[in-house]
Amino acid sequence: MNTEQTEFDAEELVHIAMNAMNNKDVETSLRSLKASIQKKPDYAQAHFLLGAQYAEIGMIDRALEEMRASIKLVPDFWIARFQLGFLLLTLTRADEAAEVWGPLDEIGDEHPLLLFKKGLLSLANDEFGTARRLLIEGIERNNVNHALNRDMAMIIERIDRLTAEAAPADAGKQDDPAEELQHLAVAAYQDKSH
Repeated sequence: MNTEQTEFDAEELVHIAMNAMNNKDVETSLRSLKASIQKKPDYAQAHFLLGAQYAEIGMIDRALEEMRASIKLVPDFWIARFQLGFLLLTLTRADEAAEVWGPLDEIGDEHPLLLFKKGLLSLANDEFGTARRLLIEGIERNNVNHALNRDMAMIIERIDRLTAEAAPADAGKQDDPAEELQHLAVAAYQDKSH
């Protein structure tokens, strides 16, 4: 561990890491998050952010491990639970995503994360109209996490493109929704403003 990081507490290290993530400084964010967890092993936010950073750099197994650790520590850490399910869904592991997302049903029918969950699961089932409607409703209700709204808006744009390209004569040539979703997730994790 860097001796400079020993003078910071776990919460300060997480804030340093978030700043580094926003500035695309992967090395500083990884060091700071690992140091934070070393100081406070049960710090769910540090585990979640470390998982998000791993996802951004393509270390998916580690990303899943850290995100799972975060919701094990704090089962109602809703954004961590949502992002873990989203990552699983992009890996075409829809059943696992649905299982991780199950507890989101507790947060109320009008909560944006529940609407996003339902919309993404509808998309995974090729229910484009339902997916689009639920994602739009989620965006309208989400006035807290603007980066997540941008991610969902990108998915809506892809839905619109997929449905515009879909024609009876071209049905066999239509893009795979799971592949589209995977591309979107990679883009979402590359924008670490959330």
